[in-house]
Amino acid sequence: MVEIDKFCYIDSMIRFYGKVTTRQIEEECGIKPRTIKNYIAYMKSMLNAPIEYSYKKKGYIYKSPFEFFIGMNEKLLMNYTFLKSIIKSFNYVPFVSKEIDEGFRKFISKSNLAIAEKIEYELSQFEVVNEDSLTKIFESFKIQRKIQIKYTNQNDETKELLVEPLKLINYQGNWFLIGHLSFLNNPTIFNFSRISSVIITEIDYENKLTPDFLKQYLNDNFGIFKNSSSGEDSRKVIIRFYETARVITRNQTFHTMQTVENGTDPDKGEFIQFTIPVKHYDEILGKVLLFGPDAEVVGPDDFREIWQDKIREMFERYCK
Repeated sequence: MVEIDKFCYIDSMIRFYGKVTTRQIEEECGIKPRTIKNYIAYMKSMLNAPIEYSYKKKGYIYKSPFEFFIGMNEKLLMNYTFLKSIIKSFNYVPFVSKEIDEGFRKFISKSNLAIAEKIEYELSQFEVVNEDSLTKIFESFKIQRKIQIKYTNQNDETKELLVEPLKLINYQGNWFLIGHLSFLNNPTIFNFSRISSVIITEIDYENKLTPDFLKQYLNDNFGIFKNSSSGEDSRKVIIRFYETARVITRNQTFHTMQTVENGTDPDKGEFIQFTIPVKHYDEILGKVLLFGPDAEVVGPDDFREIWQDKIREMFERYCK
């Protein structure tokens, strides 16, 4: 057990049970009484913990509330659960995955490891990347040389393009390569799954786009979760959720700048209404359609029309 988890153990025992004994620390952490005293002294002097030994309770206690470690051990456990899910889903090199797993387990207490198997994190969707292409892009980043890719767009057109890789992003389970084509002013977003081949060239990066420009561009283009509410091209969409969807979404955060209202429609019943700033309708439209008849686009008018057109299109295709 590493140091941080020893501190977390001492803290959690005091918070949950009112005290922790020297024997308990010795058995759980595998350290001797003299070392335990050093840990307690460190908590007092460096962390300002109000910890002292109580002869009445025969153990260490807090004289007053102390919140420094609250949730730390639990967060480590949840992070470990998430890490296991990624390793399982993406199935990278086995011995590396094992080393990562064993390394992280050192931060988890014995008691928490015992319940780790009772917690699972299921990734809703993910793409398994082509490892050969990924390796070549990493090498491109290292040596600062452009790559030539074979890319198939949404219209099923395949082209060979000379690209300066800028960033790799996993957004909601899908991988994207952000690259710069020398004849364009802005970056281009490539869906990684549509890249069929990658070749490293002898052509150096041009580095025309600044990090600040790239950061702003990504914030403007990767969905409602990252978009800023400021900016001339930002629009506010209004969505209402009814019945089951109202219950499901009432604690959700679609955007940090969202506003939420509750109300009642005379015909449809109780609803929860979200006003969300977006720069593109595509992603939020998918989320509305996901809830079927229990979700309604209230505005703006052009977005409501897009939503209604999509419903008509589905009806024409599947209900006639």
